[in-house]
Amino acid sequence: MIAALVLAAQVAPVTVTLEQLVAAPDKYAGAQVKLAGQVDACWGMMCAVCPTEATPATVKRDQCLAIGFARDQPSLDRPIRYSGIIFTASFDPTCLREACLDNGAVLRGAVIETVMRRRPSAQGLLWNHEPLYPASPLIAEAVHAQLRADLPADRRSQAVQAFVTADKTYFVCASKPGVWPTSWSAATIAESDVDPWRCRRVTWLGGRWLLD
Repeated sequence: MIAALVLAAQVAPVTVTLEQLVAAPDKYAGAQVKLAGQVDACWGMMCAVCPTEATPATVKRDQCLAIGFARDQPSLDRPIRYSGIIFTASFDPTCLREACLDNGAVLRGAVIETVMRRRPSAQGLLWNHEPLYPASPLIAEAVHAQLRADLPADRRSQAVQAFVTADKTYFVCASKPGVWPTSWSAATIAESDVDPWRCRRVTWLGGRWLLD
């Protein structure tokens, strides 16, 4: 038994593409695979990985697979979100065949070998929705001191601007002039490490605007 496990660990991963896995899941079931893709829609230890060539205009959503990272990897949610990576993982197509309620990853125990390119959140594929619209500058003025206190010292001189979503949720962001998030997800829950902004939700409470 031990010898079999050692032998299995020594078997080189099969180099495949996401398209091949989706087209023939049974062929690769249980295999250790090696492939490239761009990471998107991260939440905790699980993300989606989409074809490297996908763009917001050509997402190829049917080829985006759920990926879960090995537990001994560092926290990968924000650091690699939107990055192009080469990685190895175990392929389990169960959740391609049926709905999975808890762990929906089909690429499990992923270990990153190479980070090829880091992208800004504006190039995100799956979560770039709920557009932001400019809001009253009075809101930004009301909370700019609070927001700047939340920033690293070298970023406290950045410009501050207020935004609102279609459902009247308000945000205030500090960033380089003219470089702002385009969606609430990019502003708050799905930032990229290469984004230049820091955003916080704001709420009207007790007759004044406050950072959440």
